[in-house]
Amino acid sequence: MHNEILVISEDTVKDLLTIEDAMKAVEEVLHEKAHHRVQMPPKSYIYFKQYEGDFRTMPSYIQGTNKAGVKIVNVHPHNPQKYQKPVVMATVVLISPLTGAPIAIIAATAITAMRTGAIGGIATKYLARKSSTTLGLVGAGTQARSRAPCPGELRRRLRRAARLPGT
Repeated sequence: MHNEILVISEDTVKDLLTIEDAMKAVEEVLHEKAHHRVQMPPKSYIYFKQYEGDFRTMPSYIQGTNKAGVKIVNVHPHNPQKYQKPVVMATVVLISPLTGAPIAIIAATAITAMRTGAIGGIATKYLARKSSTTLGLVGAGTQARSRAPCPGELRRRLRRAARLPGT
């Protein structure tokens, strides 16, 4: 039996995935996790001391949707200066829970940023006062940009405080 593995590029992810899609998916998974229908053990880390980097694996199985996979995320702080690559990059491998066969390999750096933003957006949706009109973010990097999704008026009055390089 021949299994074809779908390979999805970072550009394709960026073209297809919206922050609204990410927020909906993350909220659904949080619901499943709250009902104990998600297996998600702690991250496992591998350190590359000589390169001052690491990667971590994050396996999960969402029983309610019958989806399983592992996200692999690296952190290499010197990448931008030395190799013109991002500090953080990610890959997702989806597998069939039924057979264990790989289904897809997805370039997931954008997915990782959107998932981070989606968590912030969902937290804001449920935890911010309804009368709030301003959202403050500390930092202006990828993490801060990804946390920008938020409801209504807060999105229009987003404020960021960033530390300048060298300060």
